[in-house]
Amino acid sequence: MSMQKLYTALSGTGMPVAYRSFITPQTPPFIVYLYSSSDDFYADNENYVQIGNWQVELYTQTKDISSEQTVEKALKEAGFTWAKYEAWLNEEDLLQVLYLIQDVEG
Repeated sequence: MSMQKLYTALSGTGMPVAYRSFITPQTPPFIVYLYSSSDDFYADNENYVQIGNWQVELYTQTKDISSEQTVEKALKEAGFTWAKYEAWLNEEDLLQVLYLIQDVEG
């Protein structure tokens, strides 16, 4: 998976999208995505399979099923699979819906 493929899928939602953070404040709903880590399979000093972990973070003011469905439809149409979590962020007064995506190359 390329970063461009993920960006293109998320941009299709019609919501503002940025890598890691926005330069200016945004009004929810908006999306942030980032490469978080790797879980490569390796042995004998060689990476056999590269596994990249990506996060897609949807921010809304309240529980917004429509925005979640829009993101999930875009991810599904682009061929991504994900695990989904949510958390209320008290300091920001926002709901964060987190989609964890693994990209396996090898």
